Amino acid sequence: MSVQYLSKVFKDCFHMKFSEYVNLLRIQHAEHDLRYSDESVTDIALNHGFANAATFNKYFRTTHGCSPKEYRKNSQLISLQDKETPQINERNVYLNTDIEKEERNITVDCSTTTAFSQNLCSMINIGFAKTLLSVSFQEQLTRTVRELPVKYVRIEGLISNAMIPRLADQNGFYFASIEQSLNLLQHLNLIPFIELGKNSYNYLQNNSNQWIFRGYSTNKKFHLLLEAFLKYVTTHYEPTWYNQWIFELWNPPAEPLDTYIEV
Repeated sequence: MSVQYLSKVFKDCFHMKFSEYVNLLRIQHAEHDLRYSDESVTDIALNHGFANAATFNKYFRTTHGCSPKEYRKNSQLISLQDKETPQINERNVYLNTDIEKEERNITVDCSTTTAFSQNLCSMINIGFAKTLLSVSFQEQLTRTVRELPVKYVRIEGLISNAMIPRLADQNGFYFASIEQSLNLLQHLNLIPFIELGKNSYNYLQNNSNQWIFRGYSTNKKFHLLLEAFLKYVTTHYEPTWYNQWIFELWNPPAEPLDTYIEV
């Protein structure tokens, strides 16, 4: 296979040149160092294969719309806010003992037993897809899968410009967030239950008769994004997995809201 033919096949599959794909992967790995290390921007750029900080800044701004320093600053602010958010710790929750105590004797017959049959739902709803990019949520989801018989994960906004941004001044898309999310679900043996349309939360917030796909102003743009997403999935994952996926198109109720709630 010649270099020219390989480049053509690669671009047809990934909607970008091979060099652009390599730079996107470099930036994706550099993001981790910007968030979690104290290395300088120049050192991070050189460590991830960029010739200098200026080239790194150029590609990073094209991808994220901000400089690496701005990205690091914003990430630190988000981390600080997360730390300041009160966390519920069951060890710090105490019962109010200022009540009248009552003693009772209870006798339980354990001579015969019956196996308890769990009737648990096999699907959980995680809301918007960006939740999957949170490290703390990834840990919670991992623990949940270990303890409960979860099989499907319902996701909203997976196929949206928030998760699959278009590359600046190009026709390709950036799939780093999609790759991270799907790799997590595949690792946990979960099957995506993908919501394609406008979700119920957005409907309640912006009740309107106009149908708009999430993330794009026209159906045509959404269809282009959907086509690119499907091409990416079918070239990166096994059919035995993605053939089990479920796609849902949520329809707003025909009745007005005041049929169900008092405004």
